[in-house]
This record gives sequence, structure tokens and C-alpha cells, in this order.
Amino acid sequence: PYSASKAAADHLVRAYAIALRDLEDWAQAEQVASYGMKRFPSHAVFPLLLGQVLLAKQVWLPAERWLLRGLCLSPKSAEAYALLGEIE
Repeated sequence: PYSASKAAADHLVRAYAIALRDLEDWAQAEQVASYGMKRFPSHAVFPLLLGQVLLAKQVWLPAERWLLRGLCLSPKSAEAYALLGEIE
């Protein structure tokens, strides 16, 4: 079962990864998003964050792969579609 402590951990990891992304600390944001994917594999936010970081670094193919994974986890994600539209 999904416990309150696991939900709090998910929220904390997500918030930290988003803060690092917003600060443009790409290396740390990539690490935290990768950790989030391992810890919470069914949550679309982490592959989408990793895709965003890789887009910012202009690493197109891996970014596309992670964005598509996020889209598989959350097929109605407008964010995923918008980010995929940025790939050249």
C-alpha cells in the first residue's frame, strides 16, 4: 500500500527535482529525477522532468525517450505533448 510516508517522500523528491530544474542545475536535477524514477517508477513526473533536463542540455534522443516514457505513464499529459513538440 501507498503509505503517508511514501507520499511525503514522493512530494519531497519531486519538489527538489523541480527546484533544481528551475535553478538550471542540470546535473543535480538529472540525478534527483533519476532517483525519483527508481523510487517511484509509476509516477510520470520523474521521466518528464528528466526529459526536460535533457532538452535543456540539447540531448535530443534520450530526452525523447524519457518524455515518451512519461507519456506512457500519463497518456493525457499536455506537458508531455508540449515537450515532445520542442524536439528538433
